[in-house]
Amino acid sequence: MITGGTIKRLVADEFGITIPEMDGNCRSQRLAQPRRVAMWIIRFALGSSYSQIGRLFRRDPTTIHHAMAVIEDRRARDPDLAARMDRLLAACRPEAIDIPSEQIPDAAARMVDALVDEFRAVARRAALRDPQAFVARAMAMLAEGDAACAP
Repeated sequence: MITGGTIKRLVADEFGITIPEMDGNCRSQRLAQPRRVAMWIIRFALGSSYSQIGRLFRRDPTTIHHAMAVIEDRRARDPDLAARMDRLLAACRPEAIDIPSEQIPDAAARMVDALVDEFRAVARRAALRDPQAFVARAMAMLAEGDAACAP
């Protein structure tokens, strides 16, 4: 099974750096670019949220959001980097799950239920930890149209 740690190791090996270097705070391109690539691959191979990626790299989710924007821009301008990232992403994709077509709707419904339960738990912890910040962020998301319940 592919994990965030597995992806970090794969990317570190590809770029010739160590995991401690990747996890460090150095902003040199030699280290920041592989770090961003690993974040991007984790996002798209595993479907991880910015918060989950942030925990894996010990960084704030806004830092992850910025890293995604930077790496997407670099990817668009550098075909060699894009090809390298595509190759790494392909190596990290889990194998397709073979579910009989008649069971797909039920499996999808169970997945939605599990995701909603997980979201509720995360939101509840955030609201209990800092109610004021939680309400402010929720209101901002609604205003920006980013929230699932936004009109």
